[in-house]
Amino acid sequence: MTHYNLSLRAGQYQFYSGIYFLLFTSFVVIVCLLLSVWQWQRGVAANERYLLQQKKNQYAAVPLSTHPHEYQKVKLKGSIEAHYLLDNRSKERRPGREILVDVKLAVENPLYDRVLVNIGWQPLAVDLELTHILPEFIAIEGLTKIPREGFMLQDPLLDPSWPSLLQHVDLDLLSDHRGQTYYPAVIYSLTPISGWSLPEVHFKNKYHMHLGYAMQWALIGIACLLLFMKISISKVEDENQQELAA
Repeated sequence: MTHYNLSLRAGQYQFYSGIYFLLFTSFVVIVCLLLSVWQWQRGVAANERYLLQQKKNQYAAVPLSTHPHEYQKVKLKGSIEAHYLLDNRSKERRPGREILVDVKLAVENPLYDRVLVNIGWQPLAVDLELTHILPEFIAIEGLTKIPREGFMLQDPLLDPSWPSLLQHVDLDLLSDHRGQTYYPAVIYSLTPISGWSLPEVHFKNKYHMHLGYAMQWALIGIACLLLFMKISISKVEDENQQELAA
């Protein structure tokens, strides 16, 4: 090794590389392989969660628990106190909205005053009208889904149509506005209500997505290694052959 260069020879092939270039390439390859393993592990975990969820969907519905688990099958009954429309929800490429109802449970819960239930989807209608008449009382089975914070262009309180028209579900904001304590998950009804199409609850198996990422990182690492070898390894002629050529 001279002047931070590494040179090795084996037969007709010679390896020559700067030490810093070697270290940088090694770092990149190791990082890519670690990311590949990480994505593969995430894929395995996602597949296990998906299989567990499929199994849970076969269980009988249970009453609302104090601390909800996502995508748990539950049952409830109560009176409808109010309704809201969740905007920008398409179905089969048709624009529309989902109907959320504010339900007061028939059996009082010491922790929660209201439960938000998604009872279905309807095509886009003018003036926020409902396409079917709401019942006064419902008894349903459904799946729990914990709402995620969404991106908002402006404060919902500045929107004159809020909360009749929602861009996304914010249970804390709704609790402050209504002065009620809401169950920390939205229930997606599995029981048809009037003529509305049932809401769709997607629990995707992300195994193949993570597997694709794992393969992508592995291929990037392999490509970097092959490129480094192509740059650093060269074929040299034997000294006897050089003399004969001269």
